[in-house]
Amino acid sequence: MKPTIYRPSLTIALAAMLGACSNPTEVSVAAPSVSFNVGEGSAVPAGQPILPLIPQLRVGEGQIDVLGHFRTSTPCWSLASQVVQAGGVITLTVTAEAAAVNACSQVITVRPYEARIAPLAAGAYTVRVVHQLAGGKDKPELVLEQRVDVK
Repeated sequence: MKPTIYRPSLTIALAAMLGACSNPTEVSVAAPSVSFNVGEGSAVPAGQPILPLIPQLRVGEGQIDVLGHFRTSTPCWSLASQVVQAGGVITLTVTAEAAAVNACSQVITVRPYEARIAPLAAGAYTVRVVHQLAGGKDKPELVLEQRVDVK
C-alpha cells in the first residue's frame, strides 16, 4: 500500500479558489451590450404589398447577431437599440424616432439594421426582438421570439 502524501499548501489554495465561486463551473461574463448599425432606407413602391419583415438570427461563439428591417411611414426616422437580459431571456428593442425636420415625403420606408449582442456565456437563450415608435404612439410589436444555443 502506497502512503498518501498531503500537500497542505495546494489544498488550501484550491479551497480558496473554489470558495470564491458559488458554483465552480460557473463562468462570469459581463452583461451583454449591443453594437448597432443601420443601413440606408429604401422606399416601398406604391401598390407593392408589404410583407412581414421577420428578423433573422445568426448565433456565434459568445454572441448573437440580429439582422432585421424596420418599416416607417416616412424616411425621416432614425433607429436606436437597447438590449436587456433577464436570466435566459434576451430582449432587443429597436426604437424609431422621428427626425426634427420641416418637411418629409410621405412614403413607406424600410430600413435594414444589424445588431450584435455580446458577450454571452454558453447556453440556451430565448431571444425577443421588439420594434417600437418613440413617444408611445403605437404599442411595441414583438416581431421575433426564438430559442437559440450559444456556444
